[in-house]
Parts: sequence; structure tokens; C-alpha cells
Amino acid sequence: MTKPKPAMTPRRALWLGLLAALPFVASVRNGYLMDDRVAVAENPVATARLPLAQAVTRDFWGRDAAHTIGSYRPLGSLAIALETRGLGLHPWLSHAMNVLLHSTIVVGLFLLLGRLGASTRISALAAALFATLAAPSEAVLTIVGRADMLSLLLGMAATWLHLRSRANAAAAVFLVALLTKETAVGFILVWAVIDFVQTKGWTRWIQTYALYGGALAFAFALRYLVLGSFSGWDTEPLVNPAFHLGLAQQILGGLKAYGLAVMLLIRPTPLSYDYSYNAFGFPLGPGDPIAVIGAIALVGGLALSYRLRRRSPLAAGGLAWFVLLFLPVSNLLVPLPTVFAERLLYAPALGLCVVGAVGLDALWPRVGPRWAGALVGVLVATQSAASLMRTVAWHSPMHLYLSADEGASGSFRVQYNLGCAYFDRGDSVRSEKYARRAIETAPMWAAPRGLLGAIYAVDGQMDLAAREFAIGQRLANDAGGDHMLRHSYAVFLWKKGEKEEARRLLRTALREDPSDVRAKRLLATLMQK
Repeated sequence: MTKPKPAMTPRRALWLGLLAALPFVASVRNGYLMDDRVAVAENPVATARLPLAQAVTRDFWGRDAAHTIGSYRPLGSLAIALETRGLGLHPWLSHAMNVLLHSTIVVGLFLLLGRLGASTRISALAAALFATLAAPSEAVLTIVGRADMLSLLLGMAATWLHLRSRANAAAAVFLVALLTKETAVGFILVWAVIDFVQTKGWTRWIQTYALYGGALAFAFALRYLVLGSFSGWDTEPLVNPAFHLGLAQQILGGLKAYGLAVMLLIRPTPLSYDYSYNAFGFPLGPGDPIAVIGAIALVGGLALSYRLRRRSPLAAGGLAWFVLLFLPVSNLLVPLPTVFAERLLYAPALGLCVVGAVGLDALWPRVGPRWAGALVGVLVATQSAASLMRTVAWHSPMHLYLSADEGASGSFRVQYNLGCAYFDRGDSVRSEKYARRAIETAPMWAAPRGLLGAIYAVDGQMDLAAREFAIGQRLANDAGGDHMLRHSYAVFLWKKGEKEEARRLLRTALREDPSDVRAKRLLATLMQK
């Protein structure tokens, strides 16, 4: 007797949508924080300072080829630009759109699993787990995370088309996903593993992947035409130290990213908006426990997926989905602009939610509906609470910086940003505390020396300020320059009475980098005095 497919009734869709929205609904209070300021509020395409067509001829941040960091997502840029141009530059509206999109993906997951033959219980469990998962919540809470969400939604649609042997349609949707976010390349790896396990005929396999390869080639050719390179990532040591320390450290860093991903998906605290230098603790040794966990997750996940291919195809597919979709963002294959980011977990996490749902479904008859239901309730409630706490953390820069001080206290950026935030508040004591922490974390970087110099200048200790700026300038010369040093030096000049020179320095910084938010803020403050 054929098992009936799970039906998506209006009531079921409403409950799943609400479950997905509730932990994040408070994000409508959030403004443009971190990358959102650059990609939306300061983006000349999104703010209509440039024609809409330039969403295709510039990178995701609105920068031209000469200033790009390599993120080419024309359809992701276009989606944001159409919203801001049509509905206005309202952060609350953009955040509400993200919450709505997340709810749509959750409902779509239920439908996709049902079409793949999953029971109603497995489909509902996987959707509920994914709806509330806290570790990848940054994708929902940041407007730039919309690229991750749209890419996943399109990848799910392409996966369904691929499994239905509708290769032409799958290739078209795959291309749209690639132009929404480059990391959608991982879907072709998932499909290849599925087809390998199912041992489809070679002729059909070649024809299908020729189409997918054509979509991939078109996306990369367009990228090269616009940005002038196939990669172009900004991999300076501050943001991604692994690729300046040799192949062994690159591999260990990628494995540690896998390990951290697994740990955060299981226990999503503490979380951080930044994992750059030196939150990972480079250089890493082969016995690093998180890297070992990552190696087990990568190799063991694929091996277990193969072993489960007959007994539980859904669990096998979920494991392959997690391992292979995280591979392009792990830094194991290509260097990325960041060593790790929580929003990059959004698409891969779906696979582990399917695995978890299959496990809970197997447990259900053994412990009984009451205990199994209680376990699911605890899992969903704890993840929802963690997601809600993360939503609160994104309410303001200070909330976000303080939460990251627990999650990635080894990050230079976290310490430096906290020092700058307290400096802007006029709290010299706390600002100095975090400036010195930043110096301890990365003594080779000039910016915290400049911040310390600005603190001394505000307190009237001009000799100490001059000493710190001299050290900072020497470090900047050795490292090839540091634009953040100029921010603090402008404050120093202002306190010395050289007001016009301070303004000139900040205007120069803005000409070189129009997205320099701190330079804009300081210039506006100094112009008022």
C-alpha cells in the first residue's frame, strides 16, 4: 500500500510559518548594522545614486572592479535594489522581508521532503528544527543574508527538478541560484553524489552535467567579465589568516571551520558576528580538538551517508547535503573573504535538520509519543530561545560587540570595534581597555595604536598620543598601510588645533573608500564642532 504524501494544509503552513517567524519578529526593530550598511544603506545602486542596471556591473557591495573584494551576486544585489527603490530605504521593512522569506523556506522544506517520500512526521520535524535553528540565524537577521536564503530556496527548487529528471529546468534554476550567491555551486556536488549512489546511466549523467556545467561556466564567465578575475577575494591576514600560513594551515583551518559548524549547530552558544584574526588560534596543530571534530564530520559524514544510502536515503541525503554544501564555504577549496561566518551555515544546516528528523522519527515508537514529543518541544524551545537572544544582540552595534566578546574573544576586530564604540560614547576607560586587548591580540596591526593615541589626545595627554601614533605609523608602513589609523589621527589633529587638516584627512579617506562608515561619522561630528 502506497504511503500518502504529507499534505500542506493552510493550518499546517500557518503554524510552521509562525514557528519560523516568532524568534525573529523582533528584528524589525533593527537598523542597518555591519555589512548591511555597506550593501544597502551605502550602496549606490540600492540607494538609486547609480542606474539599476549597474547591479549587474558591480559587486554585491556596489563597488566597481577596481575596489571589489570579489563578491559577485548580481541577482542578490538586484533583489535588494528593487526593494529599496520600490518601497524605500526602510530597515524594518527589509528585516520583515527576511523573516517572511525564512518562513517561506520552512514551508518549502516541508513540501520538498513530502515530495521525496518522507512521512508527515519527518517533514514536520525537519521543518520545525530548521525554523528555529539559532546557529545560522545571522542569515535571517542581516539583510545581506537574504542572498543566502534566496540561494537556498532556489537550490531546493533545483534539487527537486533534478530528482524529477527535469535537467533543463534544473540547470536554469541552478544558474539563477549561482547569480544570487556564488556558494550555490555546492548543489552540483550534492546532485553528483546522489546520482553516484543511484548509479544512473553514464549517458544520461553526462548529458545532465553538461547542462549544469554550462550554467556554471556562464556564471563564472559573467563574473570574469565584470570583475576581471575568477576569484578576486580579499584574503588579507586580518580577515582570513589561513591562506598566508601555508597549505597545512589552510587545510587545518578548513577542518576547524567544519568542527565549529557542527558544534554551533548542536550548541549555539556563544555566537559571534566575527571570527577573523585570531579567533581560530592560528597557527593550528594537527591535534586541535575542533579541527579533529571537523575531520570526523567531513570524512565520517560522507562515509556514513554512503552506508545509509539503502537503509535511510533521507538521512544519507541529509548528511551529504550538509557536508557538500558547507565545502565551498569552508575555505578548503578556495579562499574566501572570511575564515568563518554564521550565515554561511544557513543552507548546509538544512541537511542536518533532516538527519535529526529521521533520528527523532526512529525514536518515536521506542520511547512513546509523550516522551518523544517532550524531547522535540525542548529542542525547539531551546533553539527558539537562542535565536531570540541572537535577535536581541543584533538590535545595536554595542549589543552585538558585547555578545561577540564572549563568542570570539580572540578576534582582533571584536576588541577593536568595542574600543571604538566606547570611544564614541566618551568612555575612555573602557575604550582603553579594549584598545589594549586588541594590541595584545594583534600587536602587528596599527589601528589599535591609533585608537589608544586618540584616547590620550582626548584626555589631553598629547605626548603619549604622539608616541602611540609614531608606533602606529611604523607598523602601518611595515604592513603596507592601515586606513583605520587615519580615523584616530584625525582626532589627534583636531585636539592639536589643526582642524582643517583633520577634516582633509577624513575627506581623503572617504574619496578612497566611500563605504568608510567610521570616517563619515567622525567627519560629521567634527563638522558640527
